[in-house]
Amino acid sequence: MKSLSKTQRVERDAVLNALHDAHEKLEAAIGERNAAVMAAHEALSTSVEAFNEAVSNANTFASNIHEAQEGYYDERSDKWRDESDAGSSYADWMSRYEEEVEAFEEPEEPEDLDAPDVDLDSLFPEEPEG
Repeated sequence: MKSLSKTQRVERDAVLNALHDAHEKLEAAIGERNAAVMAAHEALSTSVEAFNEAVSNANTFASNIHEAQEGYYDERSDKWRDESDAGSSYADWMSRYEEEVEAFEEPEEPEDLDAPDVDLDSLFPEEPEG
């Protein structure tokens, strides 16, 4: 075969047109996806920042309370701390303020997707060059 027949050229043109249309739709869909993912990531970043600020405030509060509790606990007698129900109950209560809430580590910014490059002008030539 020296070149494409007329029927093959018509079929080739239809295939290339379909490929072109599908590629344009893919690029549009990828663009929409990238925009939506970035918007969601920005909303997540804002929420993570607010959450981590609240965590910091909660941990500071707990630390301050625990410090005051330790002062009170240390002023009590050894008998009260070691042998009484009140001392044991107080120690349990005090231990709850030693716990820290963990901050949330923000995920990395997502990467954009890109459509594959398709050179329709050089794809499926009608005949050999030269």
